[in-house]
Amino acid sequence: MRLTEEDYHLLSEKAQRYPSISSLVLDAVRNFDIRRGRNRLDTMIEFSENVRKIEVDLARIGNNLNQMTKELHRYRIEGRNLSLTPLDGFILGVDDANRTLDSLKNLLSGIAMGRKIDGKR
Repeated sequence: MRLTEEDYHLLSEKAQRYPSISSLVLDAVRNFDIRRGRNRLDTMIEFSENVRKIEVDLARIGNNLNQMTKELHRYRIEGRNLSLTPLDGFILGVDDANRTLDSLKNLLSGIAMGRKIDGKR
């Protein structure tokens, strides 16, 4: 087998626990199962697809919260007989939930795009 110098050094490092590089290669071939082997790209694609599904779900939740808030504001403007203190608390809670949803969407989007989050990759 022909190797570049870089590949040879990589194999040498990996083979330190083996009697020889040949032993490492034979062990790898014997234990290789294509059904279990997934490359990094496949994993990243699947992860990105899952992130996109989560983003869609979060957007739907945010939309529902916005609709509830809009309706509650409408009731308040029309002067319907609603207790304002619990209503105000609920509206603040919905606003807080929307900010949290936006933060989650931004975080997931950053992870899916491979951007660094808080200095970590």
